[in-house]
Amino acid sequence: MPTALPCSPFGPIARRFYKQVKQYLRWTSAACLLASAPFGACSGETAVEKATRDQILIMGNTSEPKGLDPHIVSGVLESNIIRALFEGLVGAHPSKDGVALPGVAEKWYPTNPDRPDEWVFELRKDAQWSDGIPLTAEDFLFSFRRLLNPSLASDYSFMLYYIRDAEPYHKSQRSYLLLRNDANFTKEWWSSLKKIDFGPNEEEEEGTFNFKGLDFLTAEELKKLQAKPDLFT
Repeated sequence: MPTALPCSPFGPIARRFYKQVKQYLRWTSAACLLASAPFGACSGETAVEKATRDQILIMGNTSEPKGLDPHIVSGVLESNIIRALFEGLVGAHPSKDGVALPGVAEKWYPTNPDRPDEWVFELRKDAQWSDGIPLTAEDFLFSFRRLLNPSLASDYSFMLYYIRDAEPYHKSQRSYLLLRNDANFTKEWWSSLKKIDFGPNEEEEEGTFNFKGLDFLTAEELKKLQAKPDLFT
């Protein structure tokens, strides 16, 4: 049965009404877009810009880190985040091996140029933690002691073995860190490593060297080493 609306006098009225409503909605939508354009331009910051303003670090990592303790974790994944969160006394040059760049320490120098086994690191005046508390030499000493603590059992404690001792002192209202090291502290270790003579097999692929550390020798190999010391060199 046909409906009453198309056959009734209200059919044309209804069609005209819907047409007017449709046109009204088009004009209203256009007006809303024009009115909101200036505001949209102001609020169009990216997620990175918003995070920077809110002091939030965004990193695209391959998976969830196992931890963020710089003295404990040993993976590259975690290290990428830690390098972005923490700043050391100095930083590594991005393209030059063995070249240090200023970090928390803006400059460093030996107390005696003729005997460079005692070094002073001048910390930046504006160095501070994320909560605004000033960063001092005592903070670095705490970090050194924690890393060397046997109860922590850090895999990286050996990195501080060349430091004999360290102490903080203040001069001209500035924080300084004094480190006493061995005489080889100033050498560029990578340059020194490249000059090492690995013997006649130095061009062989990795894993084919005859050299073995004493900690990795078996009992039989140790006996052979005693009989022929040059066997594993």
